[in-house]
Amino acid sequence: MASKKKPVSKKITTPVKGKAKPIVKPLKKHSTIEWKVLFLFTALTFILYGNTLFNKYSMDDDMVIYNNQTVHQGIKAIPKIFTSLYAEGKLKYEYRPIVKATFAIEYQLWGENPGISHFINILLFLATAILIYYLLKKFLNSYPRELPIFIVLLFIAHPIHTEVVSSLKNRDALLSFLGCLLAMNSFIRYVETKKVKHIIYGSLLFIFGYLSKSDSLTFLAVIPLVLYFFTDIKIKQLLWIGLILFAAMIIVRFGPKLYLPKPDRDLQFFENPLFFEKSRWIKMATGLYCLIFYIRILIFPHPLLFYYGYDMIPITNFANAWVLLSLIIHLGIFIYAMIKIKEKHMVSFAILYYLITISMFSNIVKPAVGIVAERFVYSASLGFCMVVAYSIFTLLKVDFQTKIITHSQKNKLAFAFLILLIPYSIKTIARNQDWKDFLTLYAHDIKYLDKSAKANTLYASTLLNEIHNNSNAPDTKAKLDLVINYYKAALNVYPKYATTWNNLGSVYFSFFQEYKKSIHCFRNAIQNKNDYVEAYFNLAYAYEKIDNADSAIYLYKKTIEIEPTYSYAYSNLGNLYFNLHDYNHAVFYNEQLMKVDPKTDLPYINMANYNIMRNDTIAAISYMEKAIEKIPNNYKVCMNLSRYYQLKGNIQKSSYYQNLANQATIPNDRQGQKK
Repeated sequence: MASKKKPVSKKITTPVKGKAKPIVKPLKKHSTIEWKVLFLFTALTFILYGNTLFNKYSMDDDMVIYNNQTVHQGIKAIPKIFTSLYAEGKLKYEYRPIVKATFAIEYQLWGENPGISHFINILLFLATAILIYYLLKKFLNSYPRELPIFIVLLFIAHPIHTEVVSSLKNRDALLSFLGCLLAMNSFIRYVETKKVKHIIYGSLLFIFGYLSKSDSLTFLAVIPLVLYFFTDIKIKQLLWIGLILFAAMIIVRFGPKLYLPKPDRDLQFFENPLFFEKSRWIKMATGLYCLIFYIRILIFPHPLLFYYGYDMIPITNFANAWVLLSLIIHLGIFIYAMIKIKEKHMVSFAILYYLITISMFSNIVKPAVGIVAERFVYSASLGFCMVVAYSIFTLLKVDFQTKIITHSQKNKLAFAFLILLIPYSIKTIARNQDWKDFLTLYAHDIKYLDKSAKANTLYASTLLNEIHNNSNAPDTKAKLDLVINYYKAALNVYPKYATTWNNLGSVYFSFFQEYKKSIHCFRNAIQNKNDYVEAYFNLAYAYEKIDNADSAIYLYKKTIEIEPTYSYAYSNLGNLYFNLHDYNHAVFYNEQLMKVDPKTDLPYINMANYNIMRNDTIAAISYMEKAIEKIPNNYKVCMNLSRYYQLKGNIQKSSYYQNLANQATIPNDRQGQKK
């Protein structure tokens, strides 16, 4: 342990003649040693994460990058990005415009290029590590200069960061942490110089961090904590800075709500059951279990998994031995930190920093989507690295007062850190390869995820998409068996998973024509989500396939009742009535569809088919032409019109529709099952 003498950290004296002077003179910025350290950090970062440059897109990248139409508009979409929510499509939620804007700029410059995006993630991670080093040099100026170096090496090498760096979607965490560290540095500069501009810079950088991801909220406490520990700031000044940060948070948290659309995201049981748990004791006990989970993966980061959720972390109470152990550990380190707080001890700071930054994801303050995740520990891991490095230096009896490290101690330090860095580095490099693409990631991790309902569903759905994209592949039957097995595995964990029931029913329907099995699945989906419009439609279509017209008609109408703009329900209902020789109802529902969705070609194609069946070719051709006016790239309709006009001797029109057909794609069956 360090001597009880005070202080053990760098402090900044009160101003003398308008200037603040550090007690210990800092090293020259561009010394040879500094360049070697920076080269070491850069080399290690690229050695560990260079293999991500060959990765493609993976989990959730489709949400914000390659399948995001706003991002694909490039720089011109930035105003829209700052006035819309993060997630688009059916579910809209969160507000993270900074990270989305970076992807739009990348798309403008390089198009769809995951290698460039991965390279930028590496640079952001490296910039964060370097900034941490320079901050630690200020904080720990009274310690041996090797201590900040070893802390940062541990931070760079730790495999827990692979999710944040390897997953492009998680750039939000990279930018948020970097912004908060820059804000912290600005507020320190204010204490050093008393220049108000640094308060302005710090506030803007904090806002930058928040607009990247709301994780930055914890820095409302972290920044004052840093100023207390590592500067001679007066309490009154500290309170003012705290108020300024709080005001910045209020502005950025509530200001955008004045112009943003209302979020639309249902909280799901399989993501975190604590959203629905009423007992505070169970929430607290489960949160303590989560906290010891984080300590476990920080110490022993294996296995690392792309998703956790229900039921990977048990919803438990205080009778659980792990909960009690977690309570003892966290209460113990907190008490130790408070005992040492007056000394402004490095370990006291590291513990408090860790507890503050992990608090948002403990499930004690509020439930976290997914219950736990490796990305949740990204910024908190710095506190862990500080404690580990300090402990190794202490065990090797390094004299923190003289800052002198003997040759023997240096060798022992190098050996001790290599024992950690080598396995951590091997794990990091290997884990990056798992993030190569969706299927590689899911296939690797799924063997550890038998208790995760969502993970099994994600893997099954990804396999199913592969089958749809290449249905003639020789391994299609084997993949279908896997799809069914993993959907069933998800349902074994969480039998009320409505989406999984619907998707499993779609597999039985589309690939095996086992309509009775699909009906059982669709009914279960509706039972667990009574407004599940796709499941109602699919169930109606399944009943239609087994010639149960009454049930099909009822369910199509129920679909329209739930979702009055559901085009396929009108179309299928009209076709069903036509097959039942009820022409008036068939026409009625197609005319309703024309009103509900003026842009679709479905009702015109349907009416064309009805008139062909009724031997009214003139009317059929008229409806086909109206269909092409709506959607010109329907191959089948274009070819029918071309052949018709060729037979009629109208070469000009025949050629016109033939040219449209050449530019078109053969449409899929748009009356199939809906996910």
